[in-house]
Amino acid sequence: MPHTPNARARLLAALVDDGVVAHAGGGYRITQAGLGKLEAFGVDVEEFSRRRPAIRYCVDWGENRHHLAGALGAAMADRLFALEWLRRGRARRVVHITDTGRAGLHETFGVPLDWDSPPAQTAQAGG
Repeated sequence: MPHTPNARARLLAALVDDGVVAHAGGGYRITQAGLGKLEAFGVDVEEFSRRRPAIRYCVDWGENRHHLAGALGAAMADRLFALEWLRRGRARRVVHITDTGRAGLHETFGVPLDWDSPPAQTAQAGG
């Protein structure tokens, strides 16, 4: 079975690379620039509950990578569904990215277009 990277891990990495969120201590925080970018995208950070962390430190143990969780993760998911960039699958917790979503995430946050492609096979050297 080919390895498929976690969309939330790739989104978090793209948000860090784009300067929307930054490493802070043992977790992450939304940057000043990120506040404007998120608002322009349709995510109102001011509406986040103060009882729930904006970005929760969470590791995808299958990949051993951090992924987007917390209020920002939930708000981003809501917005992606509203834009129809994501659609729900038949099984619980399964979602599918649409072609429009793939292009939109790339253009908006720099998520690689091929984020869910299997890793390239390297040719073995030798004779």
